[in-house]
Amino acid sequence: MKVPISENIRLIREAKGYSQEYVASKLKLTQQAYSVIEKNPENAKLLQLKELAKALDVNLFNLIGEDNVYLMQNYYQASGQAVQKLKFLMM
Repeated sequence: MKVPISENIRLIREAKGYSQEYVASKLKLTQQAYSVIEKNPENAKLLQLKELAKALDVNLFNLIGEDNVYLMQNYYQASGQAVQKLKFLMM
């Protein structure tokens, strides 16, 4: 099962220990504006997604969830809970 892009973005952010406020500040956005992008990335512009990927220190391919194995391999130690949820969603 493919993880929705919004869930993938949230899992990456949480696995890195970043709050929405922190990521928003890196993007020079309000927390509310960032939340809209995270919840509805399908409506975001490509440039916004590229900047978000950079802020989360992942490539765009990983951000949009085309390689969910990336999360499991890179964040298992950092956030077991996020990875456990990802494994559940992929079942």
